[in-house]
Amino acid sequence: MRWPEDAKKRLEFGYPFAEIINDKDTRLALDANQFAWVHGLRGAAEIQLTLSAQCKPNGIFTSWLPRLTSVHLWDENDRMAFVIRTARQFSLLLKSSARPLVEKAISDIYHGGGVS
Repeated sequence: MRWPEDAKKRLEFGYPFAEIINDKDTRLALDANQFAWVHGLRGAAEIQLTLSAQCKPNGIFTSWLPRLTSVHLWDENDRMAFVIRTARQFSLLLKSSARPLVEKAISDIYHGGGVS
């Protein structure tokens, strides 16, 4: 899943620049971490986006890359599916009763606070 053509015309960062295409060693490291996380091995980093001022997972405010060894963070299709799913989750939060909490988190981040 690449950026839509109309987005590419407006957003320069939508292009797959060579600087952001992972090399083989980076892919292996990311895959090793994903394998370790999926299998609950010590030292693995969870791949997540937390939609709040806290750095730790926070219920409905956190989105995880699927916990599957067949999903690769380095793969643009897998990564963009994760980003789009997370954006939809964020959009739903903004349309829900959680909106004041999201607004507070954004304000906390802006003011350099709320991180724990």
